[in-house]
Amino acid sequence: MARGLHPYLAMIARRVPHVARAYGFNAKVTSGYRSYAKQNQLYQSWLRGGNPYPASPPGRSSHERGVALDVWSDNLPMLVALLEAAGLKWYGPKDPVHFSIPGL
Repeated sequence: MARGLHPYLAMIARRVPHVARAYGFNAKVTSGYRSYAKQNQLYQSWLRGGNPYPASPPGRSSHERGVALDVWSDNLPMLVALLEAAGLKWYGPKDPVHFSIPGL
């Protein structure tokens, strides 16, 4: 997962499950860096209704630049608070799993 990720996000991806558990909830990084081909696959799936989360068109995704993570959690408010405290931007309820480094 860490290959292709910004070093700060790679560190967060490794630590977030452990930190979440320490705070009494579960979190799992489900996606980080994506190739153009993988982004296209996810985008096409989203267009067909096969993916509940939005996907940007290939060439426009922050995942392709290695500056975004998708993180699932059983306690979204706690996850958002934790990752925003770490300096990440949450994309909100329309894309609840998506977090990125602002400005990159």
